[in-house]
Amino acid sequence: MSVEREDQGGTLFVATALGLRPNESLNVAMASENEQAKLSGKADPAGIWRTMFSPVVKGRNFGAGSIDLKSESCQLRLGYRWGTATAPN
Repeated sequence: MSVEREDQGGTLFVATALGLRPNESLNVAMASENEQAKLSGKADPAGIWRTMFSPVVKGRNFGAGSIDLKSESCQLRLGYRWGTATAPN
């Protein structure tokens, strides 16, 4: 699984999971600071799942997030940081 930044501000990302079974159903839990979202999805016929998301939390310029993906064939967890490179830690 990977997360790629799509903008210079570090507020828009694409998450991609490769190697899933074709058309496999999956559940995803996304967290950013104290906010959480859950979604379900399905891999494409090539076993790839992809989604675009924004982890931005109101009132914050930077932070940390995670993605947990669960399917019949695997369980993945990935942490990442969001926001600008010049944001204070």
